Amino acid sequence: MVKNGSAQDDEYFTRGKYLGFLVRVASSGILWGVWCGKTWATAKDPSGVKAALFLTWESQEAAFESFRNNAAKFPEGATVDSIVLDKWLDLYTVDLISANAAVFVNPDSALRGVVVDPKQLCRDLLAKSKHEWKLQGSDLVRLKTRVLKKRKQKQVRE
Repeated sequence: MVKNGSAQDDEYFTRGKYLGFLVRVASSGILWGVWCGKTWATAKDPSGVKAALFLTWESQEAAFESFRNNAAKFPEGATVDSIVLDKWLDLYTVDLISANAAVFVNPDSALRGVVVDPKQLCRDLLAKSKHEWKLQGSDLVRLKTRVLKKRKQKQVRE
């Protein structure tokens, strides 16, 4: 995607990247990060506002690409790993808030990404997950309706 440099275009690009992350993580139920043996990798906040940025990706491929291009910046033995969304929300959201940290969403190979407040990310992921569950529920209702309809058709033929 080419940006023409305006703040509005940058905001649109950032918002789109964030919304894509939410949809993919909510539908897969998995976040990806760099595991450093005892904890997940973080980065320094260039703005200095937050104590640290917790690195997260929506896919294994995106995490590996960023990891490969920045391997020297991670401790020896660090690896790309996944964590189930529910577990991540339960274990890390409160810790991130209390540590004055933020979440660094989908950093690219140059470690550019979207910085999000952990409370906001938690709310957005829960909202997207509920939407996914509703869709799955409506799919089940449609499937049940189709099965019942086929049964009736079969009974009429017999």
